[in-house]
Amino acid sequence: MGKLTLHGVTLSPFVRKIKVLLIEKGVEHDHVPVPPSQEAEFLKISPLGKIPVLVDEDGRAINDSSVMVSYLEERFPNNSALPEDPYDRARARWFEAYASSSFAPALVFGIFGQRVVMPYLFGTPTDEKVVEEALAAAPKYLGYLESELGDSDYFVNNTYSLADIALASNFCNLLHGDYHIDAEKYPKLAKWFARVIEREHYQEILKQEKAFVADLKSKAK
Repeated sequence: MGKLTLHGVTLSPFVRKIKVLLIEKGVEHDHVPVPPSQEAEFLKISPLGKIPVLVDEDGRAINDSSVMVSYLEERFPNNSALPEDPYDRARARWFEAYASSSFAPALVFGIFGQRVVMPYLFGTPTDEKVVEEALAAAPKYLGYLESELGDSDYFVNNTYSLADIALASNFCNLLHGDYHIDAEKYPKLAKWFARVIEREHYQEILKQEKAFVADLKSKAK
């Protein structure tokens, strides 16, 4: 029997989210680290040319990372990333949506996108104005997350869940963009992120990504 195949570079927070979920569920899979593409062949499995794409054993493609989460949770219910309580489950999905639709566009695209993607992947100068706007917006987002953590180690019911996976994946990109959580202003958030990425697979993924980013920068010199 074949394996699921994940398409997409893990420098994407959406790809990384699915990669982590696959690992934590113990799902054997192949990984093809490709960038987004408008090439005709790639559009056959990704109509919008976006990543990630998850292809099942029969060659059927699944698009959109949130849809993939639902698919993986339904097909592989073991080690669920979603709480049992309906309200807590909704909260976990809310933080995933917040990470994807608000946090990433405001901060990840503005900081990581401009400091790494544009200059080292596209050869386009960093737009410092966009970076400044993202940095100015950061307190709004980090302040909200700091308050939502309260005295808990994790975002939902004090238990590691999809909420933590989705948010941490975005913070990994900020790390690559040389943006670090200010531990004095956001002590709970800083400890939370450090706690999450202590997990072995996060460390391995980050190690590979840091080497890739370093190689990109070296080639650009």
